[in-house]
Amino acid sequence: MSGLTTAHRVDLEPLSKGGPDGVRHYVIGDIHGLLSVLDALLDEIRVDMARHPVTEARIISLGDMVDRGPQSKGVIARLMTPPADLPPVSVVKGNHEEQFLAFLEGSPVHPWWMGTSGGGSETLRSYGVTPPAGFEDDAATPEEWARARVDALAVFPPEHDRFLRSLPTSIRSGDLLFVHAGVNPSRPFSGQEEQDFLWIREPFLSSTEPWDFFVVHGHTPRPVVERSALRLGVDTGAYLGGTLTAAVIEGRDVRLLSVPGQKVVTRTTWR
Repeated sequence: MSGLTTAHRVDLEPLSKGGPDGVRHYVIGDIHGLLSVLDALLDEIRVDMARHPVTEARIISLGDMVDRGPQSKGVIARLMTPPADLPPVSVVKGNHEEQFLAFLEGSPVHPWWMGTSGGGSETLRSYGVTPPAGFEDDAATPEEWARARVDALAVFPPEHDRFLRSLPTSIRSGDLLFVHAGVNPSRPFSGQEEQDFLWIREPFLSSTEPWDFFVVHGHTPRPVVERSALRLGVDTGAYLGGTLTAAVIEGRDVRLLSVPGQKVVTRTTWR
């Protein structure tokens, strides 16, 4: 186990809304292919469970399991079939999972996904697929990426494909809404689109419009957990050399567990 020497633990003020009584949620921010960092955080969850027993606990990953870090395949495998000594795990779909699936389907993907900004090339490497020459400068041709897609389909495990396609875009638990990016404050919840859940930043991040739920999300990296009366952002930039954080939520009470991340090569910044 990683132990207290590597973990950082913080208590926060109670949230404005909470989850069901008697249920603890360990809500993990964006992992981005950092399996060793994820395993360190899972060790801290084990320590926390032993020190603070609870009748019912759940782990929720807020998506972006893949890309940028070197072990996307291992992260998917770990969360798809978690160790038996951990609580059940649920994962919401992130925009990077969407882009990976689009690539496998032969659909258009954002150019940055293929290069060092999005880090899709590292996901391919984790499955033993060599990305085309020139991907670092986003210079690989569509034909070269089409060949890489054929190579990826030949080795991509069917169970990983089924798992990624089964991911929900949001999870509701009591008055908590777990989602990758956020919600569109200009639409009612029934009118939200998948792209809102997977991609939105503004106007969600600065919105003061009240909802009948409290949003817990990732997607937008910050040096520390970001909270308001309406939301809690738990992407603390593990792949940027920040930390990987789990928000531990029981009712309205919240505390944080975090472990050091691992900086990887990317053109993406805190902004």
